[in-house]
Amino acid sequence: MANGPARAISGPAGVLFGVGTCAGMTDGQLLERFMAARDEAGELAFESLVARHGPMVMRVCRNMLEDAHDAHDAFQAVFLVLARRGGAIRDRRCIASWLYGVAMRVAARARFTAIRREIRDRRTAEAAVLCAGTSVQGQDENTIATECAQVVHQELNRLPEKYRAPIVLCYLEGLTHDEAALRLSWPVGTVRSRLARARDTLRARLTRRGVTAPAAVGPMANWLAKRARRGVGIDRDRLRAVVRCDAARAFTFGGPGRLSPALGTLHGRGIGPLYFTVARSRRVDNDDHQ
Repeated sequence: MANGPARAISGPAGVLFGVGTCAGMTDGQLLERFMAARDEAGELAFESLVARHGPMVMRVCRNMLEDAHDAHDAFQAVFLVLARRGGAIRDRRCIASWLYGVAMRVAARARFTAIRREIRDRRTAEAAVLCAGTSVQGQDENTIATECAQVVHQELNRLPEKYRAPIVLCYLEGLTHDEAALRLSWPVGTVRSRLARARDTLRARLTRRGVTAPAAVGPMANWLAKRARRGVGIDRDRLRAVVRCDAARAFTFGGPGRLSPALGTLHGRGIGPLYFTVARSRRVDNDDHQ
């Protein structure tokens, strides 16, 4: 065979031979690769983070925001925060929990406008009902279930990091105790004990808010997972599009990404200040509960 000039391997194969795959890498390692190299290797690492935690983030957004378009915009905004500010995460074992907190705050910002719209529409509907001389119907089961899920997420987000992290991994992302322990670099016994403490705390707080949770460990775990993971059904192609076509690529890799008008509004109102609010609250929360 004739020897010709060596040619560089480009594309996915070049990434594979140059830096290897992302399989088996921890969240911290993926984030380190992404922050160190904003190239194909960094994009691959970011894709892996989106694929790993995207379903959980989308569930939170869908539970907190009834409109699917609002939820998708909030989902993109969460990973835009990660792309721009991920280097400041102190404990990179708890990226899932960090993303959960960001998702709650992004959704709360988007929910503000939705609530104002709902109040206006409700008043209009009630006025129409009174004029018609009929009675106002009670809430349907779907509305009650949605409000229950929102309360669960609100109280889960209030937990200290060391209790919220195993709840997010085991109940929202479906990891076993052993897998969560490996992800967090904790002993398995620590994961189990903190899950138990988290369940007890959540049960007490939910009861005070009028939401009754089972007392037994097994039923409580299943009940919590069912409500916190309400509205699953995540499109993998949509997750990939967030990286390849949308906000993260546009702002991080300099590619031809696009922002929806609503996401552009979220960004214009301060994703940066939103992030620093998250980081500051997390530091205070951790310092108070260590």
